[in-house]
Amino acid sequence: MTIKNISHKMILGLVLSSFINLNAQVDSNEQIAFDYFFNQIFLKEYSKENIYKINFKFKTEPSFSYFNYFKPCFDEQEFTFELNNPNSSSIPININRVKKIKFKKHITKFRVYVLRATKFQNNYFVLIEFSKKREFTDAYLLKINSQGDVINWCKTGVVW
Repeated sequence: MTIKNISHKMILGLVLSSFINLNAQVDSNEQIAFDYFFNQIFLKEYSKENIYKINFKFKTEPSFSYFNYFKPCFDEQEFTFELNNPNSSSIPININRVKKIKFKKHITKFRVYVLRATKFQNNYFVLIEFSKKREFTDAYLLKINSQGDVINWCKTGVVW
């Protein structure tokens, strides 16, 4: 092998490794919350119901979160901040990591909404609403640390 061949192989290796690194994406806090909700919380909370199809838009809702309902769940100090969400545009949510559930864009009996994350200090809060038409709406607030781990969650809801 000549030095010229070795340098070409090194350049090719650097180009390929940088291309691979560019394609590696970090999950959004909304995606982390969605995955955690369906793979952890949903399986426990709704295991007795036969839920196989859920209406979902495959993206977050461009809406503000109403965290005051969750004051008893977390440190009250965390909820003294102004609850606005300037980053309210929708982002896509990947549904492929959730097994046993089919998500549909058309109306079904059950619906899920994922609201955009709100940052406070070093944590993010994501609100997920799960509802059954004309029966209930359950709201889950998930607290995610800066490393992307769900460190706490809380549930509240309304029965119709």
